[in-house]
Amino acid sequence: MVGAILLWLPGGLAQERAGAPGPPLEQARALLNAGRHDEAAALLERAQALDPTSADVHLLLGFLRYRQRDYPRAQSHLERVVSLRPGHAEALLGLGSIAYDQGLYDLAKGRFEASLASDPREGRAAYLLGEIQSHREEFESACRRYREAIEIGRAQERAAAAGGGALTVPLADACQGLGLALYNLRKLDEAASAYEEAVRRAPENPEACYGLALVRMKSGDPGGAIPLLDRAIARAPRHVGARYQRGLAREKTGALAGAVEDFREAVRLEPSHKGTMLNLGRALVRLARTKEGEEGRRLRLEGEGWQKRYAEVSEVIDDLHESTRRAAREPRNAGVKLKLCTLYAQLGDVPRAAEQAGRAAAMRPELAQDPIILGLLRLAEGKVEEARANFHAAIRLKPEFPDSYLFLSLAEDKAGRAAEAERLRGEFRRREQERTGGKEKGS
Repeated sequence: MVGAILLWLPGGLAQERAGAPGPPLEQARALLNAGRHDEAAALLERAQALDPTSADVHLLLGFLRYRQRDYPRAQSHLERVVSLRPGHAEALLGLGSIAYDQGLYDLAKGRFEASLASDPREGRAAYLLGEIQSHREEFESACRRYREAIEIGRAQERAAAAGGGALTVPLADACQGLGLALYNLRKLDEAASAYEEAVRRAPENPEACYGLALVRMKSGDPGGAIPLLDRAIARAPRHVGARYQRGLAREKTGALAGAVEDFREAVRLEPSHKGTMLNLGRALVRLARTKEGEEGRRLRLEGEGWQKRYAEVSEVIDDLHESTRRAAREPRNAGVKLKLCTLYAQLGDVPRAAEQAGRAAAMRPELAQDPIILGLLRLAEGKVEEARANFHAAIRLKPEFPDSYLFLSLAEDKAGRAAEAERLRGEFRRREQERTGGKEKGS
């Protein structure tokens, strides 16, 4: 989200002294806003050669490098701006955005607060403070920041309409953030108002449509939610939440076949979505009662299968959701990433397990040579035999570690050795119970 906040740079950059480069900077700003980064870079590099101490040039170079995800150079330019002009609100906003993107929320929060203190009209900083507090589930505080951003944005909007200023606050996003925070506080009427404004400002934004649909569902209006969910899915076909909620809404309005279709697609997109498993099983059993003969029997067996699957993985998924929330609060915690890796492996979700393993290794470079990490990455690439060799190496190194057997079972599944995979999963469960039991006895 942060990158989108910094996509628009206001004009009218102040010049430090007479003769400082003016028009080239305005051209560079326009090119940056148009996404023409190479052309902007050429202009800015020439401007910097002419005036190496220009804060305006360093500011634009900082935002250019930020958009190119060259964080070290972006930070260097923006810190130069702050050294030349202490308290420069936009430079502090940019420095906060770099920290935010890297999951350094405490550092980002301090910089956004400094930006807002320097310029109380810097609504982007207020909005991003709301995002940080929402990530941390501090929803009351998040609401205050989102409302502050919205107030600033509306004032900018009025000034822009009168020909005096630019709108930099992402008002639709701020309204959407406010709606979500209010929804989590169970203030449904206020949430509906915030989401309605977000949808009015950005009618094709799938998240705004989805958020308003959630409020409608919670308010007992599934029929009113369906058109919003249709719109969200049309714009984002892989939106699991929208698929799941439309399945619920269709089931509540009696469209069982449509509900089953949505639940099936949701669980295909997100195999660890516990609610989808439960509701798909229930909807299939209900749909089976409306069918005769072999079709009814087939649907009933499929539904019972999903209900059984739900019972088997319910606790794992609860643990996964709690760990996911913790990962959002502690984005630099490699241990949480490793736990998520194991939980996804228990659900058979190799791509997500490998993704979490890669993130953990990026934070702790010594993990890059761990045989389990290597094996998962190879398995995600389809290199099954290499992955098996890595997992066998992990077992030889530390045979008492339960997770090695779990990860090897994934490779055996991929290799078509279902019986051996099931044996290994049993070994994982046995060793995990021994490990957990040993801890409890020693406590």
